[in-house]
Amino acid sequence: MRQLLRSGRRWRRCAVDEFALPPPAAWPSMRPTLVLVRDLSRAGVLVKPQVASGFRTAAFNRCEGGSSRSRHLTNNALDFDLGREVSVADLCRYWRKHGAARRFGLGFYGRRQIHVDTSGFRTWGHDYTRASSLCVTSSAGTGKPTNGG
Repeated sequence: MRQLLRSGRRWRRCAVDEFALPPPAAWPSMRPTLVLVRDLSRAGVLVKPQVASGFRTAAFNRCEGGSSRSRHLTNNALDFDLGREVSVADLCRYWRKHGAARRFGLGFYGRRQIHVDTSGFRTWGHDYTRASSLCVTSSAGTGKPTNGG
């Protein structure tokens, strides 16, 4: 629960609480994302995920540099810091195979910092475009082009 309520990486700099409780009306919005995270864990794709950001208020989202359409505002997105045991290639394979059916949004802030939501099948990378996603630019670092899913 502690991780699920983590507001974001920059909570100190933005002068907000480290933890944020979404409004009760938004609580059900997280369920599909939690089910996806559970399934990613069961498939061995997401190992020991560490939540870096969950629900954000509009003011904190602006301070974090989030999009005005961020899914953190509606409580159905989680950002994770990944350990070395997580394979980006496996994550991208799962996204390609199951992403459309699961409405799996997968963003990469870096190789070890990702965003997961269930608001539509899409991916992006460091510049917030599809072209820079690790699932599109190469087979997660192998240098081999992919079809992008």
